[in-house]
Amino acid sequence: MAALTQALKSLYARSSVSLPEEFLKRYVGDWVPVSDSEQYTYAIRLEGGHLLVDIPSFSPPALELFAASETTFFTRVRGIEMKFTTDPAKPEQTEMELTRSGRPRLMRRVQPRK
Repeated sequence: MAALTQALKSLYARSSVSLPEEFLKRYVGDWVPVSDSEQYTYAIRLEGGHLLVDIPSFSPPALELFAASETTFFTRVRGIEMKFTTDPAKPEQTEMELTRSGRPRLMRRVQPRK
């Protein structure tokens, strides 16, 4: 039964793409909801060539973010997706739509991380 479960998971697993570390640095920073009703911070950091996100209700440990494209990232657990808004005039992203439990939230960067 375990082998069947593993086979089904790998068959239906969302595929990811590899992005260079210089590109991933654009997303590093602290992100908060635009809505005043929710005050929490999602902290995205780069470690060993991978993006990790610290989520207040799940951390520790941090969850790894996988790239679906140059602007969309997801977690393999918890069903979280982040779609970043790109602005060619800015070197770093400043807005993203975070979908968690099927509920989208607009997030903004409050502080880039170094």
